[in-house]
Amino acid sequence: MKRPGRRSKLKEPIGSEGITQRIIFPTVLDRRFMEVYTDSISGFNPKAREILGKLSIKDDVIVGCSPLMAVHLENSGILGDKRRVIGRPELETLLYFNSRFIRGRYTDVGLVLRSSRDSYRPHDILAKVLAEELKKFGVQINKGKLIPFAALKLKEDTRSDYGLVFELKDDAAGLIKDLDKYKWGSLIKEGISAASYIGRIDGFWNGGNRRIAASDADGRVVTARESYEPDKIRKVEENNMIELMNKRRFSEAIQIAKRELKSGSDYLTFYCMATALWQMERAKAGTPIDVPEEVLEQVVNLYEQSLLYNPLFSHAYFLLGALQRNKAERSMRNLDNPKESLICREYLDTAKQHFEKAAFLNPAFFPMMTKEINNLFRIATHLQD
Repeated sequence: MKRPGRRSKLKEPIGSEGITQRIIFPTVLDRRFMEVYTDSISGFNPKAREILGKLSIKDDVIVGCSPLMAVHLENSGILGDKRRVIGRPELETLLYFNSRFIRGRYTDVGLVLRSSRDSYRPHDILAKVLAEELKKFGVQINKGKLIPFAALKLKEDTRSDYGLVFELKDDAAGLIKDLDKYKWGSLIKEGISAASYIGRIDGFWNGGNRRIAASDADGRVVTARESYEPDKIRKVEENNMIELMNKRRFSEAIQIAKRELKSGSDYLTFYCMATALWQMERAKAGTPIDVPEEVLEQVVNLYEQSLLYNPLFSHAYFLLGALQRNKAERSMRNLDNPKESLICREYLDTAKQHFEKAAFLNPAFFPMMTKEINNLFRIATHLQD
């Protein structure tokens, strides 16, 4: 994957209003979903219920993962309209920004299909039915296909050892990709397999383990919730959070965020979004982005926590970039100390990386990123003088 921040990777800016439009929250499913999930499989045949019922709970997180369970989750309505089981492109982006996400665990992102028959008998009917489905859409298997869960649905079938087979949804054709568009640590040579990410230190993409129904304690179901956050924007406005921040009353703004939203991840998102809007208003007025020194570390803490909840949160990257630039400017006051010059350069490099990540994840930040990076060059030039 190319490094973010190169102009060729960025879409055209979509205006400052886009700063609040699209936020993706990647999460591992927690225990709130377990009861409704258990109820949702009660109508299946006994074989299917046994296979789909392998999820469990440990430390408030749902444990286990298999393609059959993931496809059921995707189609059951349990996840709601805005949440879905994560696909490979989104998970790749997430791992690029946070390589420790699901470290020591595995998650499934789809199916690998190499041929219409499988020498492993329980999978033969699965490969055969899915290949027939592809044929209906005019899709050739060729060297193999990656089929995301969003393209699949389940059908009960007595011929299957699992009581289920995979079928394609009506809009599946555009979602199916050639295997050779991606890098793989291993691949089956024929038949069907789970497409998985194995979260080792040297994490790799596995399409060769033939696991379709099996699930164990290292498995996690990772979902992505895409949100346009109109309710949070309205609360930002109703509570005059921008005005509070203009008056440097940051602690009050933080308390409002905590009071309005029960979930830690949501209140941090709420607070970061309010701060991003405030900084945008300052930029429009030609006022440099700034965070007062007396609350600097508290604010850094909040933004870093928000990235633990959501490593794809562009607002937090942008604001961390602004904080690092603030630190660089403050360290320039002590440039008589040679060590301070090195520290200042580190702040500048880190700030640039944060700004580029923000613009890569959300093109609405591109105009502000350009302005901020120009400011960084100005500071760097001063260091050289």
